[in-house]
Amino acid sequence: MVEGRRRILGEEHPDTLASMDLLGIALHNAFEERRSRRLLKRVLSARTRTLGPDHPDTLRSRHLLAGRSRKDSAATREYEEVLADRRRVLGAEHPDTLITQDSLALHLRFAGDLGRSRALLEETLAIRRRTLGDDHPDTYEDFESMVEVFRDQGSRDEIVPLVRDAADRVRRCPPSLDRLRAMARLGRMLSDEQEWRTALGVLEETLAGLEAFPARDDDDLGVRLRCEAAKALIILGERTAAGGHLRSAMQEAGRRSPDDRGAETLLQAVWSTERWADDHEPLREMFGDLVALADGLYGPENPVGRRLNEALG
Repeated sequence: MVEGRRRILGEEHPDTLASMDLLGIALHNAFEERRSRRLLKRVLSARTRTLGPDHPDTLRSRHLLAGRSRKDSAATREYEEVLADRRRVLGAEHPDTLITQDSLALHLRFAGDLGRSRALLEETLAIRRRTLGDDHPDTYEDFESMVEVFRDQGSRDEIVPLVRDAADRVRRCPPSLDRLRAMARLGRMLSDEQEWRTALGVLEETLAGLEAFPARDDDDLGVRLRCEAAKALIILGERTAAGGHLRSAMQEAGRRSPDDRGAETLLQAVWSTERWADDHEPLREMFGDLVALADGLYGPENPVGRRLNEALG
């Protein structure tokens, strides 16, 4: 595509440069860093020459190049310069400015500057909560990143109150799939912190909310929620209720092929329940029932049944 556009439209046509951007990103994702940086530098030079240094497309090229330096200090400086210019040209609350601020925060986290990373994420989260809402996917990405910084700082005692506050905020948002997806992720985060009873309440509340959205494009969300709830129930010693959730999850996943995401989620859930159960004996009967159910849903020799049989063995 790049060569075709270069031949027909010219090297510096906006569509050619857009294709070169995409190729540069693809090369970066394929770990061909030298080729990626060389190509993105050509795009930056062309945009600076034709559009000027402060054009949003030029600033986007600088953002894509920032952080590619081998030295942490140089990468930090590049991100800081792009962030300063995007704030000046676009404003502190522009989505592109916040993208660069997120990238700088992530870079600082991996470089070990957790204090600055946390401060930037807290600022970005506050802006996105105000402008997008608590249940917007971008808001939640910032929230998850901030929790990861808390973990890196060893501030785990701050995480649970933070997650509970976020759940209360999301509950007040209008009903939507984005709201339910945010609640699901908060429930799993509480599970990660081993707040099993609180996590279970959030997960089951989210499952109840899903009933209002029967036609969903991510049908495995209910499967994942039920599996996460089953794990919490097993740890809490409520294995009958856990079995009910796993059976419902398997029935829901049965609407798909066993090679699809729903079945893969069930396999992960089986591993997870095995890992967390202190006493495996009460699980044997439950898993045995699930093997029969899997055979009925997927046919003999299905991957879910095989994995369950391995657990029984």
